[in-house]
Amino acid sequence: MKTRIDTRLLVANILGASLAPVLRASLVLTLVASLAPVLGASLAPILGASLAPILVASLAPILVASLAPILVASLALGGSTSASDANVAGVESTLARPMTTGWICDRADSICGLDDPKMLSSPAKVDYDALYKSTAEYKKIRDEKIDANSSEGIQLRQRAVDRIREKTESIRSQKGHCSVWKTIRHTDARAIPDITDQIKALL
Repeated sequence: MKTRIDTRLLVANILGASLAPVLRASLVLTLVASLAPVLGASLAPILGASLAPILVASLAPILVASLAPILVASLALGGSTSASDANVAGVESTLARPMTTGWICDRADSICGLDDPKMLSSPAKVDYDALYKSTAEYKKIRDEKIDANSSEGIQLRQRAVDRIREKTESIRSQKGHCSVWKTIRHTDARAIPDITDQIKALL
């Protein structure tokens, strides 16, 4: 029986354990940037032509992730005060931190699409109150003076919510947005598309 080995992870761990204590931090970072293509070419005869391109494309990020913690530790032990090593330490610190995208939102305000702020790329927003008041269900509650907390009122409100979600998802898919939110903003204050009117037209 053949045992499958994750070659990329194996190479990353070996390099991380053996090279970081020996080489200066700046040299290790340079090595990480250039090693993947070299390994891809060297291992192609062994791994096969189909696996080599995959290795070349994906090895560098794994090496960076594996070596960053080791580099941080080695810099701390070495106590280097040179400007170049200080800059490298800053790079490693950045690599070691979790990635953030700058989106500020609450999952409770997600209408459809992705609801993890770290996964967002092109979200849109709506004026949810305006959409709700445009639904036939809201107008029925208002015009017939139905108690919103009665059994009928609760059912009508839920239908309105479902209708808004369905139409919002339709527009989101058409326009290529990753998600739609009641409230969302970005740390850089960028403009976020408002698709309220397009959804209203479908209600």
